[in-house]
Amino acid sequence: MKRFDILSQLIKCLSKILDEIEGHTSSHAQGVANSSISFADEFGFTLKTQRSLYYAALLHDIGETTLPHSILYKNGPLLPVERKKIESHSVVGYKIVKNIPSMTEVANLIRHHHESWDGTGYPDQLMMGEFTTAKQILAICDLNDTLSRERPYRPKRTNEEIENILNDSKGTRFQPNMVEKFIKFKKNTNIKKSSLEKVNEIKDSGQELSDFEAQAYLLAISVVFSNLIGEKIPFLATHPSKVALLSVKLGETIGMNKNELFEMKIAAFLGDIGILAQDEQIYMKKDNLNPEDIETIKNHTLIGERATSEITSLPNVSRIIRNYHESWDGSGYPDGIKGGKIPLASRILRIADTYVALQHDRPYRKGKQRTEITESINTYLKNIADPSLVNILMEIMKN
Repeated sequence: MKRFDILSQLIKCLSKILDEIEGHTSSHAQGVANSSISFADEFGFTLKTQRSLYYAALLHDIGETTLPHSILYKNGPLLPVERKKIESHSVVGYKIVKNIPSMTEVANLIRHHHESWDGTGYPDQLMMGEFTTAKQILAICDLNDTLSRERPYRPKRTNEEIENILNDSKGTRFQPNMVEKFIKFKKNTNIKKSSLEKVNEIKDSGQELSDFEAQAYLLAISVVFSNLIGEKIPFLATHPSKVALLSVKLGETIGMNKNELFEMKIAAFLGDIGILAQDEQIYMKKDNLNPEDIETIKNHTLIGERATSEITSLPNVSRIIRNYHESWDGSGYPDGIKGGKIPLASRILRIADTYVALQHDRPYRKGKQRTEITESINTYLKNIADPSLVNILMEIMKN
């Protein structure tokens, strides 16, 4: 399997979350990526740089997943402190992506996609030559695609309005000939067709990985992405890794094969990824949740399923995530299925998720001691968990 395919699948997974956050019916990130890789062809970049630009375009707003819901969805003008928070997303994105193996160049592009030619951009106030051609390409394609879409605070712009805004940015946001070249490119290029050809070209030139290397790379990126959940909701910082550890132990005990264990492990790390698209304040409430809050929380598994459906090399992960809040007696969600109809990996994740959650503090309760949970495990897991798996959990906890 090619490194490109692994990265593309997981990046598209996260892009789906960004689309949920930004409310796009079609992908802003993919639109920026298509424009960027097509426009880059005008500059004679190496395939390596084109590949980095493509990845950076897909992930340029990854830092937004950690921003407060109240700021992202604000209809009115932002306060200075809120503006500062929004502007932090490029640095947050940089810090996240630089932890993915071989993605340093991509991380730097993400960090600087809001810089300006005249030095008034952020976060580093780059000027002229420091704001490299590749960074300008990402920035102008991002601006163009953003203007073409509706936002909570404004309607989408017409092509004429976009061209006027771009022309006004000559010498300030962008190098003058960059704007002229981009406007000409837009008028003369079938971007969808051109980008498809370029994606196939950079894909074919990518590094081939062994099965072991591919799994290691998938896991490394999944762990990085799962860390976003802790960035947004601190009490969940260690939750995915602990659920993964306990789930694999349960799976090994009942004799699951290596592929089944690996898919379940990835599902454990990405199981709560749908939370990134939701209002974090719901999860921080100390009082009882209202019915609307409960329905919102239930929806996180469906968001997670839609996002992880992009991981086509692990086709069962999205189904595992969809159903890991189902209950043995049929009282779970989203489908209300029960008993053996619930996928085995989902049943295991349900137990592991509940057990780990009970151990740790939540805004509305203190965490319980391990001995306290073990003594009352049947009370906590009664009706919701596969009884045979509960017995195995009890044995694991004894040892």
